[in-house]
Amino acid sequence: FDRRYNASWEQMMKSFWNKVNEIEERCKTLIDTSFQKLRSAEGAFDLLLDFKNIECRKSIQQQMMKKFKDILVQFGREIDLVLGIFEQHKNNPPLTKDQPPVSGAIQWSRSLYARIKHVV
Repeated sequence: FDRRYNASWEQMMKSFWNKVNEIEERCKTLIDTSFQKLRSAEGAFDLLLDFKNIECRKSIQQQMMKKFKDILVQFGREIDLVLGIFEQHKNNPPLTKDQPPVSGAIQWSRSLYARIKHVV
């Protein structure tokens, strides 16, 4: 290392770290927008697991961990939706053609249960 080039070296390193920080911020923005576009908690959880397998900087990992709360909020909304469907149709569940009422009601309630359990 030649001391004559110390100033240019410091400038290059400063530029490098600025670019690293810029890329880091773009990654955080990508993570945020990716999670905003998801329709289900299951999709969000799968995306989080995909991101988790990628080796990355600590700040990006922290950004991903913040998304667990968002996933739980989405899951809560999905539970409320299924509860609403159940409450609306519990006295007269939708049945397929030629389906006996009791077994049809059991199948319908199990399908609602599976819809929620699948995410977990």
